[in-house]
Amino acid sequence: MLLRCLRGTRRRGCLCAPPRWVRPWLAGLLAFGGVCSAWADNGPAAYSLGVFPHLSTARLERVYAPVAADFAAVLEKPVTFRTRTTFAEFAADLDSERYDFALVQPFDYVRINEQHGYLPLARRGEPLFAVFMVLPDSHLHGLEDLRGRVLAMPPETAAVSRLAQVALLDANLDPYRDLTLLHTRAHDACLQQVLSRRADACVTAENPVRFVERRMRVRFRRLARTPEIPHVLFVAHPRVPASERERIRRRILAWPNDPSGRAILEGGVLRKFRPASDADYDTVREYVKRQPGLH
Repeated sequence: MLLRCLRGTRRRGCLCAPPRWVRPWLAGLLAFGGVCSAWADNGPAAYSLGVFPHLSTARLERVYAPVAADFAAVLEKPVTFRTRTTFAEFAADLDSERYDFALVQPFDYVRINEQHGYLPLARRGEPLFAVFMVLPDSHLHGLEDLRGRVLAMPPETAAVSRLAQVALLDANLDPYRDLTLLHTRAHDACLQQVLSRRADACVTAENPVRFVERRMRVRFRRLARTPEIPHVLFVAHPRVPASERERIRRRILAWPNDPSGRAILEGGVLRKFRPASDADYDTVREYVKRQPGLH
């Protein structure tokens, strides 16, 4: 009878009333349910923002700690900036669902969307492609000139590294036999290998090149570029309520419209973001099929 009452079973045209002894217990249960419902609507009391380590930790903090503060102002809750020193450590954090919000590279997105349900919010407005960069006085003029040379690049699972390896194969170069690969922790470290002449070229993305050129007052020359895929994106864990995900999405898209938002973009030498959908990254899934050994 009690179960029927709790489920709302109707008797003689009305809901049955529970016995008197159960009413205080039921009232407490309903109150607890109200608290749980409110928590579900409002989400956790504090959040984290994880950023993949495409630059050194110090540089990432300068660029993205203000992003975390901006998110905190929008949500009226603390938002803590976090990163890791390696791509592998960051990927492990994503797989353990440590971050509430995150800025991730496209190949990580397709994995954590499938495995953990992370949802896309906004992506960089320009497309992502890998660029092979050399010093202005380099004697290299095309991918074929890399045969026998040292090529620096971020970790193997970085988006630009994956794009570059496919481009090398398409140019009839075996990345592991026809040249020497020098993997670095981050994009700026890759470019530093070229500046110090420990590598003949670096595979990176355009934004790190702009960032390093501006910060270090140096210049590079583009040797080649790969085909395009959708750029890095902000994502949210499904535990973040839909209303708060939408507030953050709208804020990211509105950054060009006010001084504090423009300061965030200028601090990272970033261009404006655009709405992101899961279907945008179907092209990335095609690259994954060509590289089944990488995750």
